[in-house]
Amino acid sequence: MSHLSLEQEEQLQKIGTYLSQLRQEKSIPIEEVANKTFIRLHILQALEAGQSEPLPEPVYIQGFIRRYAEFLSLDGPGIAKTFPVNSGLSLNTENTENTEESNNTKNTEESQPGALVLYSNTPSQEKSQTLISAQKIPRIVAKSNTVKTVAKTIEPYYPYIIIVSLVSVAGGLIYLLNTVFTYITNQQIENSSVAQEQTTPDKPEQPAPAPKPEPKPPPTPKPPSNPLIKVRLSITEQTWVRVVVDGKIELEETLPKGYQKTWIAKQKLTVRSGNAGGVLYSVDQQQPKSLGKRGAVVQRSFSLAAQ
Repeated sequence: MSHLSLEQEEQLQKIGTYLSQLRQEKSIPIEEVANKTFIRLHILQALEAGQSEPLPEPVYIQGFIRRYAEFLSLDGPGIAKTFPVNSGLSLNTENTENTEESNNTKNTEESQPGALVLYSNTPSQEKSQTLISAQKIPRIVAKSNTVKTVAKTIEPYYPYIIIVSLVSVAGGLIYLLNTVFTYITNQQIENSSVAQEQTTPDKPEQPAPAPKPEPKPPPTPKPPSNPLIKVRLSITEQTWVRVVVDGKIELEETLPKGYQKTWIAKQKLTVRSGNAGGVLYSVDQQQPKSLGKRGAVVQRSFSLAAQ
């Protein structure tokens, strides 16, 4: 039997189907999702299929949804909030609290002999019981007696405490005055030395010998430049990106906001993103451009022939 309510079951089906379709559009294996999000594979499979039996409590399901959505460059907290956690549990909670309250009242009356029970009538003619344990009264009295005993014990030492406090304050003042006096003395010494240096006439400086001109080396010929493709990516929003350079996958992961890097290819360079609006690209130090619309899956290739 499912431990989720009907509302939770329906919402789980919708969210699981949506995340599964988006993952398949991005061509991401479910095993990769498990490795990157640290969610077990059978949990992800049950989440996408909307099967509640293998899943834990609703609060943990909500956490799995948030991590899965963030991995796919979506609003993880927003999507997770669409899955209700406390749906259909308020009635059971009230019944449980009422049952526990009645049990606690019975246990208190039976286990604490000498406790005082006060009754007060309510508009609904129901009796509310307030239990005052007689065992707590000696504890309060004992605490107050302890405070009075400590105060009486240290009362003869009040003059000594005051003297020690005054000595500590005086010592702090003496240390402060000594520090200020030392600082003023050092400043006076520095000012007098500067004045003496200013009164001493400066010696005429001898002109430095003119440097001999060095022979210039012959200009080295510049090596012929090989045409290359340089593409720089700047991530403005967290998104999944795959970069293929000359047929080799150089990057395939979810990049954070603020990530920047330049790739160089000899023949062809391909960029694919699951959120094209969060990627800016520039070719050969040109003006950056957006890869596409926000939330769209876009793949763009760059080659020497296209330039």
